[in-house]
Amino acid sequence: MTDTVTTSRRSRTKIWSVVIAVAVTALLIVAVLIAQQALRSHYEESHHYDNAAAIPAHNGLFVLPPWAPGDATNITINVQTQGKGRSLTFTTATPALPAQCVAASAPKQDPVPTLALSDHVRDSAGYRCAEWFVARDGSTVLAWTPYGS
Repeated sequence: MTDTVTTSRRSRTKIWSVVIAVAVTALLIVAVLIAQQALRSHYEESHHYDNAAAIPAHNGLFVLPPWAPGDATNITINVQTQGKGRSLTFTTATPALPAQCVAASAPKQDPVPTLALSDHVRDSAGYRCAEWFVARDGSTVLAWTPYGS
């Protein structure tokens, strides 16, 4: 009888050890995921403007590049605050980019800050406008600075 009780206690102890280990591991994973998101948001800033006129004249890094058309609307500008890059999306009715933008193959480097791109935009040829890579998806323009800022 004593062997059965001892075996039963050892079995329960092992089960609780496994349960505790799994719970601690799950908590650590959640903590790491939360920390990654917090760091990402700490080092990236994003601003949204209804149109180009809504962007303040002296607002630091949140400006439209000179090649962006004046009719740009629904503008989102993302800046990596450690100077590693910028990304930009906007909608425009202007059919073409200015002459200083030249055809370019898709850069190998992904956008920094993160920019949601469909595969056909990420892998398609686009334009290089100064340090910006610019891709179009219909009336939506997606741009990022893989060439430096």
